Amino acid sequence: NDSFAVRKAEKAIQSADELLKGLLDLSRLDQSNIVPQVSTFPLAPLLEDLVEEATPMAQQAGLRVRLVPTSLAVSTDPAFLQSILRNYLSNARRYTLEGGVLIGARRTDKEVRIEVWDTGPGLTDIQQNQMFDEFTRGIDADNRGIRGAGLGLSVVRRLSDLMRAKVGVKSRLG
Repeated sequence: NDSFAVRKAEKAIQSADELLKGLLDLSRLDQSNIVPQVSTFPLAPLLEDLVEEATPMAQQAGLRVRLVPTSLAVSTDPAFLQSILRNYLSNARRYTLEGGVLIGARRTDKEVRIEVWDTGPGLTDIQQNQMFDEFTRGIDADNRGIRGAGLGLSVVRRLSDLMRAKVGVKSRLG
């Protein structure tokens, strides 16, 4: 069937594109000439923009993306933070088959913790320990059948290291 072949070709092209983008991001970060440009800014506009960006594809997959309103501000590199959160939201949206994704922020002692929650299938302890390694995928293909490159969270790790920020994953199977 021609339409099946076209869909397979499109998925392969999307996977290859994702791999090349991930490798380019890693290459730039490995050159170590990228320095965070720290500023203090309110989180709400950044989170609202990311939710607005993620919503159309989530809706195509039958998912909801919700935002917990916040009045918190952070001091960090806004572009780095946006890239990190975009990756978390993208993974949550891509690997969740039903339900939805939630993003919000909370103050903890002297820090702000931004959390992305989803109703995806979950990860084993071993998968959680390996999620920030290059070419690691918790699941082979996303909810559209596209195979991820396994580079997104390794980019997240490098960006967070440059900002001296903590990132992590907590998950339960099911």
